[in-house]
Amino acid sequence: MDRRALLGSLAAGFGGSLAGCGGRAEDREPEDRPNGTKPNGPKSSDPPRSESTEAEPRTEWERLQEEFGFEERLDAVEDLGWDPEGERRIDPWLVRSFERDALIEVPPGRYKIAGSISVEELSNWGLVGLGEERTDVKFVTTEGSRTAFRIEERGADLLFENFSFDLGEEFDRSMGMTLFIDDNLRIHNVEKAGANPTTDPNGVSALLLSVVNPEGRAVVDTFVRKGPQVFEPYPDNELCIYTGLAHEGTITYRDLDIRNAGENGIYASKCPGDVHVEGGFYKNNRNDGVRISGEGSYVKGATVVIDSDDFHPDNRGVKENMRGIRMQSGKHGYSGGLIEDTELELRSTFITQALVQIAHNQGSMTMRDSTLRNWTDSPSFRATAPSSYVDRPWNVVLEDVQFSEYGRRESAVKIMGRPDSTLRNVSIVSERDFGARRGLDVVDCGGTVFEDVTVRTNGVPLRIERPSVSLEDYSIEFRGGNEFSMNNELAVEETSRFDIGEMTSLDLTDDRTVFPFRDVDDDVAAVLVTSVDDDTVRFGDLLG
Repeated sequence: MDRRALLGSLAAGFGGSLAGCGGRAEDREPEDRPNGTKPNGPKSSDPPRSESTEAEPRTEWERLQEEFGFEERLDAVEDLGWDPEGERRIDPWLVRSFERDALIEVPPGRYKIAGSISVEELSNWGLVGLGEERTDVKFVTTEGSRTAFRIEERGADLLFENFSFDLGEEFDRSMGMTLFIDDNLRIHNVEKAGANPTTDPNGVSALLLSVVNPEGRAVVDTFVRKGPQVFEPYPDNELCIYTGLAHEGTITYRDLDIRNAGENGIYASKCPGDVHVEGGFYKNNRNDGVRISGEGSYVKGATVVIDSDDFHPDNRGVKENMRGIRMQSGKHGYSGGLIEDTELELRSTFITQALVQIAHNQGSMTMRDSTLRNWTDSPSFRATAPSSYVDRPWNVVLEDVQFSEYGRRESAVKIMGRPDSTLRNVSIVSERDFGARRGLDVVDCGGTVFEDVTVRTNGVPLRIERPSVSLEDYSIEFRGGNEFSMNNELAVEETSRFDIGEMTSLDLTDDRTVFPFRDVDDDVAAVLVTSVDDDTVRFGDLLG
């Protein structure tokens, strides 16, 4: 097949080519190819460079030639006849350039693309704006248009850099990219600017990207989408950044700035390939700021904020659920995934399940070296019990994680159905002087280890709920130095409110393991731990 075979390259409208993107069920995947299995282990986030005995390139142009295979560089205005005033459409000249292994350099200006452009395969081609800012080179479209740049089958050795899709302020047009890549894609400093509609016309996703080659790589570095959104009821919003079932390679999303997305800032949790989210800022995105799942995928160094009191003033439509980071994989039931060196804030919200939500279709996960701040009564971290089809292990690991809690009630952390979990060097601290904010609720998590955990709350620090499984081997282990404490002035009021009997002590075994339900009555619904010292656990019984 000719790698540059064109499919409807000058279609007047987008038609049905993205059917399902705007109004699909939760597990219906737009524009996907057959599924594979989740690879094991992380991969390098950057495309490998081939070894060469030749001398290093002497210029930037020579380096780009080596990396992407360009044979020539063309000026979009002088060589291709593009109109920088935006009066005449550039579609025919843009399509013709696909036949050349060329880097298209675009001077500052406004360039009209009248209709969607599709190509089956494309390689050794690039589009680079020459302005000082990415908004100096604007690609625009006409009122009522849904305009997308699409690589339908495979792209390789492609560069997109330093330009913007400008939608204007009227919520009356949409532009974006859909790319299926074999290997070596770089997108750098690109913005989808302006207002984002969901009807009249239906929105086009900012970027739908999958690497179909298991050994292939793509890097998206500094991609921006922060304009206002018309929010429709779920699931009628367009996706913003989406990596779906066709993805089997590795994509690195680095330093993105995504705000006000209609459905997820990054949605990349059901693909068999790896997704690396490095850095970036994600604020007030409907459903999830970032959604990933599976061994080899991670979020590192990102900042995620939910603050409904600081919504974009031009946002419109339905106010619904917002979570910060969510791990889930639908029917695939992947296990694994990492959140590291990440800051999350839940300042205010219309609705949320949690700042970090681990869903029932997600197995094990790890979160470390991260900070969560929460001004609401919703959980900061919530891991629900996994479904039976989910890949094992199911445990949660929280290590070097700090929770600052400003809420008045409910639990800061809830972990359910996650046996053999580990909390190591975790702190949960109530930052307000009054209230009944609980620290940590643990349900059906036998074999869980607390090591150097500090919980200082206005409510009960640690609640271990009576398990639904057999009590024979159900145990909890305390290692190192753990501190569980309640604010003194509210401790009596809180314990009496929960109908707690006389506080008692339970001796720790030699390996600091306790079996909290072996010696309590059947009507005890939970053990409420208020302190742990060298030899004993001090607790009260919560009657059912």
